[in-house]
Amino acid sequence: MSHPRPPARALLFVAALACAPGCERSRPPPSVLLVSLDTVSALHLEAFGGRASIPTLDRLGETGRLFTAATTPWPETGPAHWSAMTGVLPEAHGQVWLRKDSASTAPTLAELAAAGGWATGAFIGGYTLTREESGIDRGFQTWDQGHLMDPAYTETSDPQTSAKGLFVRRRAGEVVDSALAWTGSQTGPYFSFVHLFNAHFPYAPDAPERFGPVSSTLPADPLAREERLRAARDGVLQLTPDELQAAALLYEAGIAELDAALEALVEGVGCAPGAGACDVIIVVMADHGESFAPEYPFNHRGALTPEVLRVPLVIAGPGVEAGPDPRAASLLDLAPTIAGQLGLAQQYPAPAVDLLNGTLPGDRVLVARTNPFDAEQAFGAHRGPSLALLSSDHHSVLWADGSAVHHGAPMDQAEIDAALGVYRTQLADALERSPKMGGPMPQPFGSKPSHRLTPTGMVRVGPMRGSGPQGRGRPPGSPVPGGGGGAPPGGGPSGAQR
Repeated sequence: MSHPRPPARALLFVAALACAPGCERSRPPPSVLLVSLDTVSALHLEAFGGRASIPTLDRLGETGRLFTAATTPWPETGPAHWSAMTGVLPEAHGQVWLRKDSASTAPTLAELAAAGGWATGAFIGGYTLTREESGIDRGFQTWDQGHLMDPAYTETSDPQTSAKGLFVRRRAGEVVDSALAWTGSQTGPYFSFVHLFNAHFPYAPDAPERFGPVSSTLPADPLAREERLRAARDGVLQLTPDELQAAALLYEAGIAELDAALEALVEGVGCAPGAGACDVIIVVMADHGESFAPEYPFNHRGALTPEVLRVPLVIAGPGVEAGPDPRAASLLDLAPTIAGQLGLAQQYPAPAVDLLNGTLPGDRVLVARTNPFDAEQAFGAHRGPSLALLSSDHHSVLWADGSAVHHGAPMDQAEIDAALGVYRTQLADALERSPKMGGPMPQPFGSKPSHRLTPTGMVRVGPMRGSGPQGRGRPPGSPVPGGGGGAPPGGGPSGAQR
């Protein structure tokens, strides 16, 4: 569907709010289009050596900044998005899935933008980010989640919904149409957040056999297929290798179908190739990836593997220098980066930095965690939360029992201790800034002597490949390795993932 380009911006702002020191005050402040591709693993994208192609994302990466080592700080939708919107460590947001909100009072990008004069609108494609589940509508003047969480919506024949009647997603085209109708009606700069849920379980693409045959190994009926995949994800049955490969093909077909939605968004805000000067900053991210390891299929929240933590991140628009950026970047960095581009004065705590104008050291080490509030969680033979230390060279996953797996160059004990020391300081500062936390507190991983790693606990499982999970030429249908094992399934209604 074609959408008219938005009208010229009518700028009615206070200059001090809309212009950072040193900028040209005669230049109109840009709009922002922030797009979240929920559950899209960078390692399944063709640009990183995977199979699925999103050409519009590739073009944005060529004209803007592509962060080739971007990761999520937490492999769950709610906490990851809260961190992206605030620049605050996910632990400080508390148990979002229980409190249905954040424990942090830090301002969101939407709150800052609204206070600065931008119109703010959000268009939600999946139930995990609805206001009822996440509370992340804070600061959005327009909030559109369609039929999600609406008990009156009872259509069960649509394969884009859940077999159990839990209508977990909206079709991407519907979300995009709503978003572009809103942006097209704005007469001044806006901050638009668009959440697309196509890649998320239950893997129901419109063209399921885009990358190869699926129905020969899994049920042809999408609802029956979902029931079988759900049972495997919940540990009730074990899929054959062919079935696991077929599920990966379905997932990647769903990723590829996101291109039409992203292309429509880019064109609709006036930034299509050849359209001339674009006055919109376009940011495309994913909150986490997905695991297709046999021992942990179709899930993400209990795994810290590269397949789950590596996410696409592209920033394009006026003033953004083009080119690939191999430095370690986190979703935490989006808040200071976007605020910086809009000239909004806001101080962000470490480790969040402005990716375009701040200091980003080449040896930066980031942290990602599974749920630190659950000391009894299981992951294969391991119990308790796990933690990953991430840099451009390292991807080390640590468990509370002292063991570790290194997806790349192993970190020695001194490097691990130093990184954990910095993280504990940052975590303590973040928790002090979360007055609504209450209840259980996240455990500061590595604070006990037993958490120190021994040489026998340090196992290298394979090289870190910046170009993808297996490099180009991965056999069609082959699942991406690097999963964990045995983490508890489920998370949302009827086991739907967070």
